[in-house]
Amino acid sequence: MVVNDWCAFTGLDTTSTELSVIESVFRLSESQPSAIATTMRDSLIDSLT
Repeated sequence: MVVNDWCAFTGLDTTSTELSVIESVFRLSESQPSAIATTMRDSLIDSLT
């Protein structure tokens, strides 16, 4: 995941808590409507579990 020249690596062992931290650090939910961000987060977590 690359956001604004910053890079974060996630994998199959990444937990939803860790993804939430990455999301808050990169402020991903602020740049998009909350419904879309929630859908994207849910599908990402589903694909990693």
